[in-house]
Amino acid sequence: MEAIRRFRLDFCDLPTMIENVDVLLRIVNVKIVKSNDRPINIIILLLWVTSLICYYHAYIVSTIWFVFIRCPETGDLIAASLIFSLAACSQPSFITMFQMIIYKKKVQGLIENVQGFNYFVKPDTTFSKNIHTHLRYIKKRAMVVWITMVVDGMVYILIPIIMPGRHLPEDLQIIYGLEPMFKSPNFEIAMIITALGVYICVFSLANVTAMNIVILGYIEAQMIALSKEIKNVWNSAEYSYRKHAISYKSSGSKTIIKNIYVNEKLKEIIYFHVKCIEALKYYDNVFNVTKAIEFLLIVLGIISELLGGVESTYLEMLFTVVLISIECISGQKLKDASMMFERAVYDCKWENFDINNRKTILFMLPSAQRTLKITAGGTTPLDFRCMLAVFRFSYSTYNTLRLMVK
Repeated sequence: MEAIRRFRLDFCDLPTMIENVDVLLRIVNVKIVKSNDRPINIIILLLWVTSLICYYHAYIVSTIWFVFIRCPETGDLIAASLIFSLAACSQPSFITMFQMIIYKKKVQGLIENVQGFNYFVKPDTTFSKNIHTHLRYIKKRAMVVWITMVVDGMVYILIPIIMPGRHLPEDLQIIYGLEPMFKSPNFEIAMIITALGVYICVFSLANVTAMNIVILGYIEAQMIALSKEIKNVWNSAEYSYRKHAISYKSSGSKTIIKNIYVNEKLKEIIYFHVKCIEALKYYDNVFNVTKAIEFLLIVLGIISELLGGVESTYLEMLFTVVLISIECISGQKLKDASMMFERAVYDCKWENFDINNRKTILFMLPSAQRTLKITAGGTTPLDFRCMLAVFRFSYSTYNTLRLMVK
């Protein structure tokens, strides 16, 4: 019960959020915390293996057979598009999941990297409070996305169950070896295979997406907190001087004492800024190739969903749009936080600093002007512009293909 209670929004510190994500990812056989070496429950492991077999038979093997063998015989291109869209929109979850299993040490290294510089955040400071405040929004974002994906998958499975008569999530889908599909026991077997396939697809993608939101969200929270720190550094120096005015009487002039305080703060800000850059580079090195493959599959998925008809693929469309949107929103939020930090460096009242602190600000400017970003394939930044480009390209391609089919 304690583990479930810690999923609440009140527990939004980084260690707890990593612990939450670790619990979720162990459901799909992914271990991200090196110190948590407990073996995965054998029942969960068996369910994972069974679900994978069901998914690949129903959505990969059967799709290849249906699209490239059955549909050329029948000439039903709409059915081919619809069934192909199922494989295209679901496959990104497995690409990332298998990459995290194969390169487990790299992923665990990324988590240790993020947890490592979080350890140096001093508790009960303005900096730590600002991070904690923003992390609450990050956890809420992760919870909303996770719930949306899981509910979408549940509705996808439940709709055919509550409809009168015998229905599958996609009535046009034919699972290889189970024809005729709507006669017993083929129908019951098909429903079980489909349900297990959807279960592993939805949970793997929802859990991996939650991890991405937490990691990128923490870097975003750090950048926003650093922006507030550096923007108010001179005011903080003034406040510190007044608070400790008596003890400073024999230590030198007011300006010198305030500049000593500023110097220490700037060193701390530079340290955390460098750590944010390192953590993001580490993340990009681990996931940029898989993100490029994911986006290619997402484009193919959106095109085939549109060709298959929105009235038949609206739940798949929602799933795909949420996936691409949250990737690009996370990238855009990080970009905005980075630009906020750049503006804060300019607005930190550096004209009041002594020559050494001005040199430090001058040293910080080049790195502050480099916008932090996540990329697909190391080339394409993921932001709102990328999201709109994907939607525009997908819709243009759909219109072209639709005219060709007609």
